[in-house]
Amino acid sequence: MAALDLKRLTGDFLYAASAQAVGLLVGFANTLLLPKLLSVPVYGYWQLFLFYAGYTGVFAFGLVDGVYLVLGGERREGLDRRAVNAQFWCCAVMQLAVSAILLAAGFAEGGPERSVVIFGVALYLVFFNTANFLGYLFQAIGETRRYSLSVIVESLVFFAGMLGLILVGVVDLAPYVIAYVVSRACRLGYCAWYARDILRSGFLELKEAVRLSLASMRVGVKLLVSNLAALFIVGVARLVIDLSWDIEAFAVVSLALALVNVFMTFTSQVAMVLFPALRRVEAGELSALFLRLRDWLSLILPVLYVLYGPVVLVLGAWLPAYAEAFSLFALLLPLCVYNGKMDVVGFTMLKVLRREDALWRINVITCLVSSAGALAGAFWLHSIPAILIWIVAAVIARCLFAERYVTRALGLPGGFINLGSVVVSVVAIVANVWLGLGWSTLVVALAYIMYLGVFRNETAKLVARARRLGPRS
Repeated sequence: MAALDLKRLTGDFLYAASAQAVGLLVGFANTLLLPKLLSVPVYGYWQLFLFYAGYTGVFAFGLVDGVYLVLGGERREGLDRRAVNAQFWCCAVMQLAVSAILLAAGFAEGGPERSVVIFGVALYLVFFNTANFLGYLFQAIGETRRYSLSVIVESLVFFAGMLGLILVGVVDLAPYVIAYVVSRACRLGYCAWYARDILRSGFLELKEAVRLSLASMRVGVKLLVSNLAALFIVGVARLVIDLSWDIEAFAVVSLALALVNVFMTFTSQVAMVLFPALRRVEAGELSALFLRLRDWLSLILPVLYVLYGPVVLVLGAWLPAYAEAFSLFALLLPLCVYNGKMDVVGFTMLKVLRREDALWRINVITCLVSSAGALAGAFWLHSIPAILIWIVAAVIARCLFAERYVTRALGLPGGFINLGSVVVSVVAIVANVWLGLGWSTLVVALAYIMYLGVFRNETAKLVARARRLGPRS
């Protein structure tokens, strides 16, 4: 174990921030330009493709997650390259087999739009999981800059393709799906080039390759289940709405969730950089870092509630056909705060502590609660807002419980800062839903200022640390 290398960590954050800046550009273009050009049904099917594509990680069957956990904290020079290469090709073969099955299902699907969705997902999963294998490997061995650059490559390729299609006025679904698949294929090519020393290292016997892959799957399956459950906590809302409402309603909800996802991608990048670094620090320093991260995120993330009014004012003028989506966005905004905290101080710390059992239990239980609420909201209350409110409550409860679990695991005292964050969240939801944009922004801003005042000691520490990290004269 070693002290945290702040210089290297800062450099990794800068690369991740660059990747996120490009990702934000693409995310905003995807979220703001496509619904302006495409009809509501076509945009709904586009979001349906993205929704299903987000679950293709299940077809790695825990192999990618297992390699990530087992090799976390290692260096490239210490890798058994042939063992890693053997598992990569096992992963590739599995993806090709699953893709063939889905392609057959696509031919059996009657509707042309849904067939395009299934075909796109079948092709995408091959590139997604093989690129993810190498990307997670880069993360595990501390080469997060390489991973961040692969994200930039993918984002730029898709942005170029999407922008070209928009400029020539393409309003069909298939070309955008193809552009998305091609961008992931380019990411795989980038990762394969920088992992060529591993991919050229030679092969093991088939029996040994399968044995190693199964061993990694046994380690990673809990993390896989945990990740899928985490996705489905929110994803169940889209699934139930797709089954119970028309594609136009699905498009509206998907746009609201897309706005949330633009931000949540950033916190996942932060967590990605932190994991290999935290695996190498001493236990005492780990506890101190957890407290700092928890307090910083608790104080900083609620500022998003204040920004809701100005953001919606601009978006409402740009996309008047999706006015309902922005009212739903007010309900979903706490996902940015509590999923963000969960990514950084929940998922990351539990993985560092190797508490995969606790992680998957927390996510699975939350997923079951979320699913029950979604089904009740759809088939009993027949209300989309009721579904979303229940899911937001489940996400908040999960974050609070996970933080409490980590606090006890590290032997640290609890605190009341989370209670203040919940109060601000409730005030923000009520104000943004029931008041006009001007009054709601004022009320939420005052609530946030009072929150900072109540926890002025933590705020003062945050400001002092920010000053020390600032430029020196």
